[in-house]
Amino acid sequence: MPKLTKMFISEIKPPDKGQIIYRDSALQGLGLRVTPKSMSYVVEGRVNGIFRRVTLGKESHLTPTDARKKAVKVLATMASGKDPTAEKTKRKLRGATLQVVLDHFLSVRILKSTAQGFLMCVPTHSILPSASLRRLPVFGSASWPIRRSHSERRREEADPFCKQ
Repeated sequence: MPKLTKMFISEIKPPDKGQIIYRDSALQGLGLRVTPKSMSYVVEGRVNGIFRRVTLGKESHLTPTDARKKAVKVLATMASGKDPTAEKTKRKLRGATLQVVLDHFLSVRILKSTAQGFLMCVPTHSILPSASLRRLPVFGSASWPIRRSHSERRREEADPFCKQ
């Protein structure tokens, strides 16, 4: 395990395919991930028993010293039990509306033909909340109408005579 220095990094040759991680001997958890097209500093550690690898930045944008300083902060966060990956996901979702989440789900999680069939059924079977509810944020105080709508539907489905 060599110490990550400018001289050492300048001598690294990228692999033909895949990735190689060079770990720093000066700071446990810091590494340099080398792929055929780029080099990035990463921090590896465990948060509540779960392995996490967090990218700090490209090698061209950070010096080894700056990467170490950033790594120490991330490792301290991980040691306190906070998951940087989960925090990043929460920040991304903070302003997301139900419509944004639905669009993302349909584009990523299911086949296009299935998504088209699903969208054709949605208006007739009212699977989703109304258009006004789809504009509300998924998280936060404004999300209570969505939760209320789901709890009402659960009650209706549980009691078949509820719709009479």
